[in-house]
Amino acid sequence: MSLILWLGTDVLRTRLTTQDTALLRAAAGIQLNVAMAHLWLEEYVTGDSSNLAEVWNDFDRADGLIRAMLEGDGPGSPRLQPLDNPELRRQAERLRRRTAELRRRARQRQEGLARGEDVGIGSGADQDFDRLFFQISGEARVLEQAIEVQRQRDEARGRMVLGGLLAAWIALIVAATAGMWSRERRRRAAEEALRRSEAQLLQAQKMDAVGRLAGGLAHDINNYVNAITSQCELVRMKALPGDRAAEKMDLVIATAGKITALIRRLLAFSRQQSVAPQAVILNEVVEEMSGIMKQLLGEDLQLETVLAPGLWRTRIDPTQAEQIVVNLLVNAREASPRGGKVTIETANVPVPPAPPRDPAAAPAGDYVLLTLSDSGSGIAPEIRDRIFEPFFTTKEGAESRGLGLATVYGIVQQNGGHLEVHSEVGRGTAFRIYLPRTLEAPTPATPVPAGARPVDGE
Repeated sequence: MSLILWLGTDVLRTRLTTQDTALLRAAAGIQLNVAMAHLWLEEYVTGDSSNLAEVWNDFDRADGLIRAMLEGDGPGSPRLQPLDNPELRRQAERLRRRTAELRRRARQRQEGLARGEDVGIGSGADQDFDRLFFQISGEARVLEQAIEVQRQRDEARGRMVLGGLLAAWIALIVAATAGMWSRERRRRAAEEALRRSEAQLLQAQKMDAVGRLAGGLAHDINNYVNAITSQCELVRMKALPGDRAAEKMDLVIATAGKITALIRRLLAFSRQQSVAPQAVILNEVVEEMSGIMKQLLGEDLQLETVLAPGLWRTRIDPTQAEQIVVNLLVNAREASPRGGKVTIETANVPVPPAPPRDPAAAPAGDYVLLTLSDSGSGIAPEIRDRIFEPFFTTKEGAESRGLGLATVYGIVQQNGGHLEVHSEVGRGTAFRIYLPRTLEAPTPATPVPAGARPVDGE
């Protein structure tokens, strides 16, 4: 549309310029024809020439050009358009009247000469005729100058309009290009967000399916373990003091306890464990576990706790909160074979709604943040998306079950929280766990018995 307007304006500008040029030629033609009529008449009255018809032909051509200015059309090409400027029309009308008067006086000098009157050079008739001729010539030049001013003004206006349209066209193209690029970026961002959402959904579906399977197997195994434990208890009760059978039964029961702890982790991962969520303050849970945490980390790892004062309450089973801490500590210990530092932090974190948010970020709301970071080896980018998969592990040996981080993920999801991982190879890993804030009254955390705690994590 801008291109059509630009071309149309250019055509109109060219037409106006052509008309103004034709008017200039017409004004010059009027001066020339009036001058030629004057010259032929002077030659006629002096006897130098008898070609009187040229006088009237020149007057006719001058009158025709003036009429074409006022009414349009006229001889030559292009055809003249009527003057639309009121001042120019008044000048043309005045020029037309004076030209008619000059023609009338030329006729009088012709008739006077035929009667023998003194109408030659220097006579009164000649002086009046010359005076009127010079007036016409002056007015014709004024008209020509006015038309020239109009032509220049039309050209300037045309250039200005063309420049404005060209600038608008360029601005429109720039705006359209910017809009298309912005739309393309939004489309790509939406596709990336959709891809991430699909990946998260696939991961959630996969973990849910495995969790259901793990939960069903855990219940069946737990029934068998309870039966074995019961039989061992009966054998131990009937054994005589010092009987080696009692020691073997104790060993079997201890092993069954480890199996029970593993089952509890499977049930926590599959969200089928019987839990008793309550309002707790994570600072109290961390403080009560200080002794256990130091034992888990050993002497090579330094433990630092940074607990925020006035921490909000969150609703979670204290046993699950301890499972999160224990599994992450074991994971940090395994990632730091040469020692280092482990930091546990708590904080109040309000997450405002801020579109467009990263789909992997925590939803808007008030959260209690638990951060556990280490200075270990970090997580390689190619396996970072798999660390929460059940039974996935990079460790070797029978003690590596690949359920530690999967259990943490299951507990966080079960309690409506959110989990983020930030890791760099060679610079350590930080797990950020967001648990929703609750306004319920706090309930003192009840630690889980030592025998029921998970003792390994990946």
